[in-house]
Amino acid sequence: MKNIFVWCFVFVSFLTFSQDDNSWEDVLEKNIINKKFTFGKWDEKGNPQLDLTYLGVLKSKKESFKIMNSVFTFSMSGRVNCYILVFNLKNQFQGGYAVDEQLLPKKIEKNKLLFVLNDEKRTKCSASFDKGIPNELKLNVNNKELILAQFEKEK
Repeated sequence: MKNIFVWCFVFVSFLTFSQDDNSWEDVLEKNIINKKFTFGKWDEKGNPQLDLTYLGVLKSKKESFKIMNSVFTFSMSGRVNCYILVFNLKNQFQGGYAVDEQLLPKKIEKNKLLFVLNDEKRTKCSASFDKGIPNELKLNVNNKELILAQFEKEK
């Protein structure tokens, strides 16, 4: 049930921002790495805001993927939904991972997503797309594998 709600929300927010101003496409076409683009302006009346940050390209043995962070702020309370979005090289949305805002990757380094965690024991960890889009986004933290999120494919 939670996954249905999450993907309905992603779809609605995609329609809200992409049909009017093609926000995802605009950011991907500009091809500026690690620059945050803001669409809309959240306020206490509930007007939404979408922040998109293009991180770059991750390469696997067979294909390459464009990665983008998405932070969608909405409702009068300022609720936030965050996703790691995955696109193919033709800028077609493939799906994404729903994550907490503090767990969004900071950049791509050495063909891996780099996460910087605010924790005394684990400051940096990474995730690889070497074998394609992983069904589960796993982080290696202190020699332990932790599941961060599951990939939800575009339908």
